Amino acid sequence: MADGPFYFAWVAADETTFAAEHMRVDEEIFDFALSHSEGDFATLTITVENPKVGFLAPGRNVWAWFAFNPVYDPDAAPLLADVAPLFFGRVVGMPNDLDKETVSIQFVARPEDFGAQKAALAEAMKVAPYWDPVWLSEDARQDPDSVLESRPQLWAIDRKTLAVSASDIINGEDGTVTFDEGNVFYDSVQVTYEGSPLRTVNVTGTVTWTQAAAGEVDLSRYCNHGAAYSIVTYTGDGLEKAWPKAGASFGGGWKVGSSSIQQIDGAKSIWSWGNNEATGLLFLPWEGKNVLCPSWAFPQTVLATRFPGKYLRVAKQTWLGKLTAAYDAKRDKGETVSFSLTADVQKVITEPDDGEHLELSFASSDVAAAIDPGGALPIGSVVKRSYFTTERGAQSLEYLLALARSRLIAAARCVRVAFEVPFADAVAADLSLRKSAVLHDIRLPGAVAGGKITAYELTGNGDSGEFKGAVTLACSVGRGGTVESAAGSPTYVEEGYVEAPWQRYEGQYVIPGPGDVAYESILGGPYSDDGGFDFENLTPSSIVKKVTKTNTWDTQEAAIPVSADEPAAVFDKLNEFPCTFQIDLKPITSGPFATTFNVQTTALKIPKTIDLEAEVVSS
Repeated sequence: MADGPFYFAWVAADETTFAAEHMRVDEEIFDFALSHSEGDFATLTITVENPKVGFLAPGRNVWAWFAFNPVYDPDAAPLLADVAPLFFGRVVGMPNDLDKETVSIQFVARPEDFGAQKAALAEAMKVAPYWDPVWLSEDARQDPDSVLESRPQLWAIDRKTLAVSASDIINGEDGTVTFDEGNVFYDSVQVTYEGSPLRTVNVTGTVTWTQAAAGEVDLSRYCNHGAAYSIVTYTGDGLEKAWPKAGASFGGGWKVGSSSIQQIDGAKSIWSWGNNEATGLLFLPWEGKNVLCPSWAFPQTVLATRFPGKYLRVAKQTWLGKLTAAYDAKRDKGETVSFSLTADVQKVITEPDDGEHLELSFASSDVAAAIDPGGALPIGSVVKRSYFTTERGAQSLEYLLALARSRLIAAARCVRVAFEVPFADAVAADLSLRKSAVLHDIRLPGAVAGGKITAYELTGNGDSGEFKGAVTLACSVGRGGTVESAAGSPTYVEEGYVEAPWQRYEGQYVIPGPGDVAYESILGGPYSDDGGFDFENLTPSSIVKKVTKTNTWDTQEAAIPVSADEPAAVFDKLNEFPCTFQIDLKPITSGPFATTFNVQTTALKIPKTIDLEAEVVSS
């Protein structure tokens, strides 16, 4: 092969572009094997005459270019445009056969900045729905490989440029190569099956956090008794003394916040000497009995009691009460989303339970941690009552969906088709792990098989004269197709009145990715498993469980005795009918709270690159 169409040049690490000066033969190569498998670096193994020197000696170049000239003419000067560079890499280590006449040297196409390239690329790939730090540990967030967990992709390292990229495992980004029966070695075609495809992935994801909120809720609207916005009573003195004091306990985690009570109308009840006309009170003796003066006659109800030189007035008073309930709540919260994603795939075997089920379970306590860009909390605020029903929570759900999708797609590539082609055809195809390929062969189901190139090899042997290329395809057994979204029906208010996430749609199906799966949205709720407390919109009616009132002013007035020997007897009787009201609040110290959302999904549509259900094709 020393005089053949192959070039091998030892070069410096910075000679990353193949040039005319590299069209030389620095080593006489007896045979070679260039191979590249999915997710790995390309390698080149060559057999050369033992130079009896150390390949890693100081000052010696350890990088090399390997190239092929398909139009090589020993009688003509080669043109750079005609040469196909095949490999650029560096020596892996010392050969282990240095005592032989020939030695095998292995090179690897691994860039020196591989880690930096991958890290930079991974950083750019940290986008929803394929990335969510909520479900990842601190170490995993820093690991570039974690960005591929939710994507049906693998790292691809170009064997010539050493550029690092992420490549889809179904569809090659750099195009499709077609091989017909005429340019494939007939007996080399092999079809193998790697079991039955995964059919269903069951996923549960649980988040936990401590909901924390503090503030006051105005309960003054409930401080009414006998009037719409105030308290009317004959026992105002007792009411004033019993009014709740700031800081007192309401029970259930509540305390009295601000509190006040003041009389706004009506004189105080008095017992006095004489007939004090100046007060507007009238002494009304009538057969020695007490007389209750009519309300149209005086601003207050007057009870005149015939005693020598004495009178008694019992006043109907109006009071204005103000009261707030204060809270400083910390409540343990948990939410779980669960769904089953099923792949629409062909049968590979005929057993009743054709295909496996995979269970995936995730848990996180980081929704209230500063892990989002800029140190933001995924939940936004620990005041929030729910996570998965928010837009950010939907991203966490969609990430789990992407994880399940990625595993189903990978498992659907369960058919391998391998074949060999002439060396020149393999070079012309510029085989790459970023390409797909199609093989036409009457012996295949449907007479054709396609798929992503998962491995290839270029080999040559100068002694035997055998030069060829080998290709392996991973074929997907899906049924193809796409899904459609569904707008759903608004269930909160009339359409257009509010926007998401306030508006909620029943039966709304969302497509988070490339159109192969959809899920029913839970944005906006419903949510009720927390006692009904929404600390972002805490209203009096949402915290008050019951209000109990006793003895309105008319009940008290009816109890005033029509005769009494002493005024104390009148007051004693009224005190048997005190004006009271009791406000019972829903406890905020209960918990922990746990809510589960069962999310519906469509079947996952997976590309069909081989048709195992195809009709027989005649030759």
